[in-house]
Amino acid sequence: MVSLHPSRISDPAECARLVELAVSEFGRIDVLYNLAAKSHLHWFEGFTDEEWDAARTDEVDLVFYLTRAAWPHLKASRGVVVNMASLNGSLSFKLLPSLAHTTNKAAVIGMTRQLAMEGSEHGIRVNSISPGLIESNATRGQLEDADWAREMRGRTLLGRFGRPGAGSGAVFKGTTGIVLEASPPESRVAMTSALLIALYVGLSVPVIGAGIALSLGASAPSTVLGFAILVGLGVAVSGWALLGRPP
Repeated sequence: MVSLHPSRISDPAECARLVELAVSEFGRIDVLYNLAAKSHLHWFEGFTDEEWDAARTDEVDLVFYLTRAAWPHLKASRGVVVNMASLNGSLSFKLLPSLAHTTNKAAVIGMTRQLAMEGSEHGIRVNSISPGLIESNATRGQLEDADWAREMRGRTLLGRFGRPGAGSGAVFKGTTGIVLEASPPESRVAMTSALLIALYVGLSVPVIGAGIALSLGASAPSTVLGFAILVGLGVAVSGWALLGRPP
């Protein structure tokens, strides 16, 4: 592991230096993970021009600068970009003075969509992750306020807050948009095995069933109908294994 510090990636020149270091050490760039950011939380009437500019710089500009610096190398490797967005890019919370944060994370989501379109011509895949509130040192003080925490938790579909590292097992399956969350590596292996078995059964059962039906003298139309039913059942089982089974 190597690092470049201090490094201010809101500076385009620093982004270029960071990319040069990565390429000189490893020879290529396969994945760019745009995680670094700093939130500026104020209500609308409390923002100064300087603070508004700083908020954009610390959440949007740095994603643009670093991605631009890495783009030629990602084209060469047909690589992947993962941008850290936020649930705030789609939702607003009455208790959270997140005007700039909401605006900037919505911009990251929009940038991700555009980059995915442009990158597709070069084999580059671009995705974003939009987590909700995460329990961390930055939020611990607010979460100690029981009323505040209850209100925020009530807007969370899972009924709980995220934990650091909980998304580290996210696996992006090609360009399907499906994300499997599995904590330890052994869980990911178990889920992959279950998925492969389900897909095998889902595809083999209809073929075997149609063959048996034809060998017993079934007519072609009834065989096709039975085949379609079995395919539907196979797909349903495979879909359950892929999406319904917990990690």
